[in-house]
Amino acid sequence: DRTHPLQPTHPAYVIYTSGSTGTPKGVVVSHRGVVNYLAYLTDTIGLEPDDVVLNLASISFDASVRDLFGPLTIGGTVVLVPSETARDHDALLDVIAEQKVTAVLSLVPSMLSALSEAARTRGREPSRCLRLGMVSGERLTWPQVDAAAAISRSWRLVNQFGPTEGTMTSTYQPVGSTLAKDQDIPVGRPLGNVRCYVLDADLRPVPAGVTGELYLAGAGLARGYFRKPALTAERFVACPFGGTGERMYRTGDLVKWRADGTLDFLGRTDHQLKVRGVRVELGEIEATLFRHEDVAQAAVVARTDRSGEQQLVAYVVPTTTAAGIDGIELRRYVGTLAPNHLVPDAVVVLPALPVTPNGKLDRRALPAPDFSALVSTRGPRTAQEEVLCRAFAEVLGLDHIGIDDSFFDLGGHSLLTTRLASRIRDLLGVDLELRTLFETPTVAGLTERLGMPDSTAALDVLLPLRPRGDRPPLFCVHPASGLAWTYAALLSCLDKDQPVYGLQTRGILHADQRPASIEEVAEDYIAQLRAVQPTGPYHLLGWSLGGRIAHTMAARLQAEGEEVALLALLDSYPMAEGQRFDRSDQELISALFGAIGVEAPQTADGALDYPMIRETLRAAGHPLAGLDDGQLESLFSAIRNNFVIDRESPTTSRFLGDVLFFTATVGRLADSPTVNAWRPYVTGRIVDHQIDCHHDQMGGLPWLADIAAVIEKNMLR
Repeated sequence: DRTHPLQPTHPAYVIYTSGSTGTPKGVVVSHRGVVNYLAYLTDTIGLEPDDVVLNLASISFDASVRDLFGPLTIGGTVVLVPSETARDHDALLDVIAEQKVTAVLSLVPSMLSALSEAARTRGREPSRCLRLGMVSGERLTWPQVDAAAAISRSWRLVNQFGPTEGTMTSTYQPVGSTLAKDQDIPVGRPLGNVRCYVLDADLRPVPAGVTGELYLAGAGLARGYFRKPALTAERFVACPFGGTGERMYRTGDLVKWRADGTLDFLGRTDHQLKVRGVRVELGEIEATLFRHEDVAQAAVVARTDRSGEQQLVAYVVPTTTAAGIDGIELRRYVGTLAPNHLVPDAVVVLPALPVTPNGKLDRRALPAPDFSALVSTRGPRTAQEEVLCRAFAEVLGLDHIGIDDSFFDLGGHSLLTTRLASRIRDLLGVDLELRTLFETPTVAGLTERLGMPDSTAALDVLLPLRPRGDRPPLFCVHPASGLAWTYAALLSCLDKDQPVYGLQTRGILHADQRPASIEEVAEDYIAQLRAVQPTGPYHLLGWSLGGRIAHTMAARLQAEGEEVALLALLDSYPMAEGQRFDRSDQELISALFGAIGVEAPQTADGALDYPMIRETLRAAGHPLAGLDDGQLESLFSAIRNNFVIDRESPTTSRFLGDVLFFTATVGRLADSPTVNAWRPYVTGRIVDHQIDCHHDQMGGLPWLADIAAVIEKNMLR
């Protein structure tokens, strides 16, 4: 119970911030500071009783004071969101629209970028209600401001700056047309009742344009650090410009005045910084690393990662007695002792830390982390895992990853999880909760968690590459290899709402189910596509042998009264009566490897050499490397059967309509067939597109991207 009357100088709350000693320090903030800030929200910024404010900040973060008390003290509305929703940018945009949010008071610039990207990639209509966004915690840039129009075209952004010791914010800058875009966005001018001093080392004011350290005084100043009188005396010093007993706070921020009375932020005097909106003392992370018995030296720096975000990288030197030290394990060790924002994105083990000629740490000589060296060797086992691996690698900026690699061990962080979830949604049509990525950050784990097909199911006749979407599905028929996995590359080239299915040879692993003719294959595949889409119009695509099958399917569907809206043939040609092409084992190998985009091995005698084939597949990280000798033998037997039915099934049916054709122009011989070979079997136009690649390359990128662009344009007609 209170024993004395409440005074404006009494504590309103204690908020803990990072400390360079490894121990957080509690900042004691007064009622006067809070009230002064709330008055700024209403009197200066113009927060009104009709405003609906989105609460993004955790109650353990001082930004929650403005999110909650800002609107509630004037009769406004607060929209509370769960922490999971606050991390899911698509879900946040839904909340803003559904709740008619008018103001967001606690935006970090990196979150602003993520929300803008989510709004743009999902094609959302900008909010008509959102009128105010207040940004703080990191440097705000013009590209971030320009991109924010995707969230709301009419909202006003305010750049805020200031430490916890200044009650959340000490300066502010409305971002508008009066600012010059060829200069950085300033952090602005002081709030009412707050004073800013830019001083040199002798506490003398510096003129405009000269760099100095920022000191704060006035109503926003905190009381000090909870039960830390020495630290309080060090940072809260006597103010030579105020009244008797008045103090000012030494921020450690380097700033300079502009001629118009606004401030530019230039950097820090120490190694304290903000990463993804959270203040971090690099020394605190170093102190945690030193607690590990095998660490002799440690240094932590902030670098810009491949996505342009701040990244914490730790460098350690092991003790002479350490048997071995692993960066990933050290990173996980820090995670057991420190909160998430203090866990480095990477830990690099070095034999020694680089130093300058005078013996100080040379931070500029510290190498960038090489995440590619951490990639494991187990490659994808299914087409879906291949798509997931591609999405992980794309977001992380790597060439490839293994299915057992953790997203976070390879440099992923909380902001990138949103980008990864959005990419997976676009490629596979899977709505992935961010919590799932944090709990299961590997491709192998996600495959099991999401219930995706295993390696055996991935050899079924119907292969759902992207089963979800609003558009009519595109059915892609396999080439002679019998596999439709190669069409997974289409997912990154087509609209995210375009479903894609592959059709694969029946009986790849069961010889008794193999078809005897193209007509039999067409009948089987029509039953498969009808199970997905009972009635037309149908969209069919086939490559090589798959083109012949797709043509037969199209003619048969028309005979059954169905509409075929698209028939696309990729370098596929009809077979005339009497034509015969015998195939060698080496051609079987070439057919398989050409279809999956891997250079085929050349065996000494041209015979099937399963260990050599498997090793080539394993070196390429391809899913088929997991097949044993018996399964490989069955696969090549299925390919041989495809060659047989291609040879013994002359083309006789006619398609009533236009055909979209793609010719592979590289490596053609003088007697190679041309698109004109289809004239007797097509009643409409045959529109030919020349693709600058070899026949075996048509299923790979970048050529498949060119093909996809033409197909999508025709499907939208």
